[in-house]
Amino acid sequence: MPVRTFRRFVGILIPVLVIMALTPPDTATGSATDCIAFEVQTGEQGRQFTLMRVDLHSGTAVPLHGLDYEVNAIGYARSQDLVYGIGNGGHVITIDRAGTVADRGPVRGVPLGELASATAGAAAADKLYVRVDDRLSTIDIAPKSPTYLGVVHTARMRPAPAAQGVDDFAVDDTDGLLYGVSTSLGSAAAIVSIDPASGAVRVGDSAGLPRRSSYGSAVLDSGRTLYVIINEFDRRSRLYAVPHGGTATEVASWPAAKTTDAAGCLNQPTPAPTPTVPAPPRAEHPQRSAAPALPPPAPVPARPTLPPAANPVLPAPPAPPVRARTASASVPRVVAARSSGAEVTKQRRWALAAAILILGGGAASACAARARGRSR
Repeated sequence: MPVRTFRRFVGILIPVLVIMALTPPDTATGSATDCIAFEVQTGEQGRQFTLMRVDLHSGTAVPLHGLDYEVNAIGYARSQDLVYGIGNGGHVITIDRAGTVADRGPVRGVPLGELASATAGAAAADKLYVRVDDRLSTIDIAPKSPTYLGVVHTARMRPAPAAQGVDDFAVDDTDGLLYGVSTSLGSAAAIVSIDPASGAVRVGDSAGLPRRSSYGSAVLDSGRTLYVIINEFDRRSRLYAVPHGGTATEVASWPAAKTTDAAGCLNQPTPAPTPTVPAPPRAEHPQRSAAPALPPPAPVPARPTLPPAANPVLPAPPAPPVRARTASASVPRVVAARSSGAEVTKQRRWALAAAILILGGGAASACAARARGRSR
């Protein structure tokens, strides 16, 4: 390959690889979280009743305990976190998350025991839907309602042959319809939807499900995958997953059962809050002691101020003795001459005093300097 062509190829390939790396992988729409369901089953001989917990995604089934009577037509009331169903001769029963079964009494508004043979059941919005033959009854299961545990609506399902072969169904929260598998339409099983208000039945395709016996359990997860259990196929009870609009896949199998019914997916328990780990205490650093305050510097002794040297007071020279003379004409000249000499003498004395003062001041300054040198 020429170098120029190779470079062009690399220049086109690198952006494509970058886009592919940054684009998240496509995930299937409607993916669901774990789906745990309760299953009630009657043994193959019809004499043993068992409550089981089933993980529908993995197919793991755990028996919880035996039941005192057959329970059927169960549905999960999500808002109450309770399973409702029919058992004990047509009574409404409940099963809590721990598996505890309680008898709530007979269904109101219908003859006693009329719903004892109900096989299909599902719950939604505080309503329990149960099927007996071609009748679809709606039971109020809102505890505070005045019609609690009473039948508030009945619809005839049409076409009846398609409905009578449905032994369980589940409510799809997306469209509000009931979905199950009918085995009364000939040689193939078929997925059907039922409108709980009108009873209208719509028949779909088989999705690859076998037709050998009834599908006694049906549960829809949040991704709209329908999980169904065929009671007996090749001497096994088998769990199938049917994606919405897809083909069935077998998930697990168990010993064959005479009847089964399932309800879920149970609410996921709220995870326990992560305990808050307290932050480790901060290491207390010892406070540094404040540096001791330095004492104020010793005051510098004031330099002694030497008093100014006093000007020595010289005694006035004694006045010359005045001799008495007889008046004569020459007196004024002698006096003037003497006065002139006295003035000169006075000036000389003042000059001498000034010289003494200058010398004395210099001596005083020298003494003061020597005193300062000693004090240091």
